[in-house]
This record gives sequence, structure tokens and C-alpha cells, in this order.
Amino acid sequence: MAGASGQEVCGVCFNHCNYESKGSGFSMFAWEESNNAGVVPCNERARFNNVTGDRVMFVANQRTYTVKCYKGRTKSAMYGRGWRKFYDDNKLGKGQMVVFFLDEPSPRAAICVIQVGNGSEDEQPMEEGDPIEDSYSDDEDGEASSDGGEGIVRTMVLLLNET
Repeated sequence: MAGASGQEVCGVCFNHCNYESKGSGFSMFAWEESNNAGVVPCNERARFNNVTGDRVMFVANQRTYTVKCYKGRTKSAMYGRGWRKFYDDNKLGKGQMVVFFLDEPSPRAAICVIQVGNGSEDEQPMEEGDPIEDSYSDDEDGEASSDGGEGIVRTMVLLLNET
């Protein structure tokens, strides 16, 4: 995902896709509009189409989700009842970044909750003892540093399996 920062959002995939694809992962942002489908970034579409079948099955938080895969000439996406359930169960929709690693021996996804600003009404403070609290924080309170107003608050890793 190097080079993705500072780029404009694509009108086709609604992601930052104007970067050279490196590594095995790709990221997509989950907004309110993506509750019915997660659109794959344009520059990752060909690889996504090659490594996935008609469906992808994954387990998250002890729940199994089966997500349909649409593979178009100009747009590819993950959609269906399984995607909507995954979206709702993980409270996506406020610009979280979901990073997928589909072409590895143990396919997985990571959800990164990005905190923008400090003290906004949209922020959901982390509860004490939250099992997915970011353990790499230098702050003893477990909060992201406030030097730039942005920081990764927490992440979850989800395993994916092709069906």
C-alpha cells in the first residue's frame, strides 16, 4: 500500500488505487455506502479475480462468513448476505481500512480502525480491558498519540478461506 497516502479516491472503486501493487495484500475502506459490497481497488482487481473463486469463506470472532465474489472487467467486489453480516458484526462504515491477504497459505484480513481528531462525537473510546486494544501504543492509557490527530486505535486479524 505504499504510495497510497495523499492520492485522491478513485471514482470507480472508491479506494486509493493509484499506487504500484506490492506484496500480497490490498486494502479497501469501509464506508456507509459499502454496506452491500466491498469494492476491490482497481489496481488489485486482476489478482483478486485470479486468487478467489465465486465465494470466499472466512471466520471472524468465532463466526463464519461466506462472501460472494463479483469479478467484472472494470470492477470486482465482495458482496451478499455474508458481506452485510461481516460489515454489521464488525461495526464497519466509518472509514475503517480492511486489509485482505487472499493469496497466502492462510488467507486473512485485518480491520484497522482509524481515529481522526481527538474528542469528536464519532469516536468510540476503547473500554478498559478491551481484548483488541493496540498493544504497541507507548501511551499508558492505550490511546493513540495526539501528535497528528490520526492513529490506528485497534486492529483485528480475520482468517479467510476460499470455498
